[in-house]
This record gives sequence, structure tokens and C-alpha cells, in this order.
Amino acid sequence: MAEVWLSAHGEATDAVDVTDFVSLKFEALLCHESQHPEPDAMRARVGEWMRGTARAMGLPEGRSAEAYRVVRTG
Repeated sequence: MAEVWLSAHGEATDAVDVTDFVSLKFEALLCHESQHPEPDAMRARVGEWMRGTARAMGLPEGRSAEAYRVVRTG
């Protein structure tokens, strides 16, 4: 089945549990040093965002997630 996964959509249909990859995500984000003058603040903000996404999508407490709108195209 063909699909398109859209991030940052106001009406998410699916979530991916990224808990096991959060530290790797932060490592990748911090490679863009000029975009994150306050790395600790970025970690706190993005971490809370991912935990909030997990809660909103029904994942267990303490998990982190990214949400997507999945559009089936075929």
C-alpha cells in the first residue's frame, strides 16, 4: 500500500514511539550548533514536546513519540 507520511500536521493519524532514539535525535539536532544557542533549553523543549505527543496519541506514560498524518495513496 502506498502512503505519504506528513509531519507537523494538525490532524495526526499515527504515532511512532521514538523513546529509544531520543538521545540520537538530540545528538543530530546539536550538530546544527548555530541553531541551538541554548542546548539545554532545546532538549527540555523538544523532550516535552515528544512526551506530550506520546500522551496525546495514547502511548504509556514516560514514552516519547513523533506524530504523522498518514495519507494512503493507493
